[in-house]
Amino acid sequence: MFFGVSIRKQSWGIQKRSIILISRQILPNRNPTRETSIALASDQGPFRCNRCKAYVNAFFTWHNGGKEATCNFCGQRVEVPMEYMCNLDEKGQRADKGSRPELNRGTVDYVAPSDYSESAPVVPATIFVIEATQRSVQCGLLPQVMWTLRSLLGFMEKPSS
Repeated sequence: MFFGVSIRKQSWGIQKRSIILISRQILPNRNPTRETSIALASDQGPFRCNRCKAYVNAFFTWHNGGKEATCNFCGQRVEVPMEYMCNLDEKGQRADKGSRPELNRGTVDYVAPSDYSESAPVVPATIFVIEATQRSVQCGLLPQVMWTLRSLLGFMEKPSS
């Protein structure tokens, strides 16, 4: 959770009396102590359930020496692609579970194969939503936000050509 103005531990009364609007950003899936894991997929994309198209996750169950899996969403038993097969341990868990982020993390990013896109990938745009009401101009918030953003632009990652 991140706060727009550092009045974190002060009372609601102070916040209510102040003319500065307080904002809060909540990122429920973000753990700042752990970096986002990127799961590399094959040319056909990540392993998914044939019926409901759910991505493989930590709650898939594995059978037949790792050759089959059961989807935890729809219960469909699916054949595991040859390039994704792995031996199971004595508990029925995949031997490579610790090295595959999609099998041990709550969220994971996939690098999509090129055939998932009709055009070449582009760098995502950075968009700022700024309150520009009369009150924000009068209290000095808008000029302060603009000054802060201008000073931060030098630290932002520049898109590669």
